[in-house]
Amino acid sequence: ELGEKLYPILLKLTKTSTAGIKAISSATTWVSKNKGVVLAIIAPLTLYIAKVTLLKTRLLLLTAAEIQFAMGNGEWAIISPQRTAWRFW
Repeated sequence: ELGEKLYPILLKLTKTSTAGIKAISSATTWVSKNKGVVLAIIAPLTLYIAKVTLLKTRLLLLTAAEIQFAMGNGEWAIISPQRTAWRFW
């Protein structure tokens, strides 16, 4: 009786697994046939992401340095990304 209840689940799991394996196989075949297209899409995207990450990191470091500088002078200040300071006395 338990086997009869679990059989539909097993059947669905088997079909889903088979479809997944076929999809992975098809994707692998497509990528190997279209290496140039994949590279042409991924290379500029990777460079863009790297550049944005570096620029954001630089902005965070500069902002942190400016906050430290403002606080080092005995003043409390909030430095915006646009380099505008609001001072609090």
